[in-house]
Amino acid sequence: MGAQILIAARLLQYAGAFVLFGTSAFYLYGTRVPRPVALQQGSVGRRLMMGAAGIGLLGAVVWLMAETAVMSGETADATNPSALWAIVSETRFGLACFVRILLLVLSLGVCFVVSRPRVLWWFLVWLGGAISLSFAWTGHGALEINKTAGFHLAGDLLHLLAAGIWIGALVPLAAMGFRATRSGTIEDAQELRYALTKFSSIGVWVVAVLVLSGGINSVFLIDFGHWRASLSSPYARVLVVKLALFGAMLGLAALNRYRTPLGTPLKAVKARLVIETLLAVLVLGAVSILGTLEPPVGDNF
Repeated sequence: MGAQILIAARLLQYAGAFVLFGTSAFYLYGTRVPRPVALQQGSVGRRLMMGAAGIGLLGAVVWLMAETAVMSGETADATNPSALWAIVSETRFGLACFVRILLLVLSLGVCFVVSRPRVLWWFLVWLGGAISLSFAWTGHGALEINKTAGFHLAGDLLHLLAAGIWIGALVPLAAMGFRATRSGTIEDAQELRYALTKFSSIGVWVVAVLVLSGGINSVFLIDFGHWRASLSSPYARVLVVKLALFGAMLGLAALNRYRTPLGTPLKAVKARLVIETLLAVLVLGAVSILGTLEPPVGDNF
């Protein structure tokens, strides 16, 4: 049961952080709407950001509590203030998690205090980006102390930012798809197609960074000198599932980029966006599982 709690907590954190970062960024570069619609968008977006911050905060707190119980070997320590503070003050994991919790609380506060949507998005881009990057300091790359550790950490950082931009953008794009099909107005349809065009313009670079950084990470996490044994490990099997899901997302993104002429039915576009979003959730689930497994490098296979 402990592993399932850790996986769920990681999933909630990833989802919350990527929505805070990627969705806020999307509202800045991916929309061009009249002021009344912008104000409405700001209201919807604000609620979305509150939910993302709340989900991420819940995941971070549960993760800290669960890891404290695992580290101490006592289930009761999950709610023991002294044990929790010992983890926060004496371990890299605890400090990173505590900073993440503070940033999520600050993000939630900003949603209540900042009234202008565009200013709010800028605040949340920086806060969400910092929260997303904080995962690298509790990942495999931060644990290495050899000469190439910096390359692994850099790969983790780039991978997190690129993933946040892509996954975070899918949420408002899917919402715009639902709005366009529900209202049937030309304005909503044009807004959706404009947003898809803007996202597609950076999508190639996002994919390139994901592939490059993913390749860097694989070099450090997979022992290619013993590739048969490595590929038979639980870590590699989950990684293959993640890559298959990523490939499916890439295929749908390509359809939206190259197969979305003006005559394409909005329901088809919406369906692709919804499926792509669901695939993104599954990818985050696979990543959350990978965080609980030992990579097949060195003696870990």
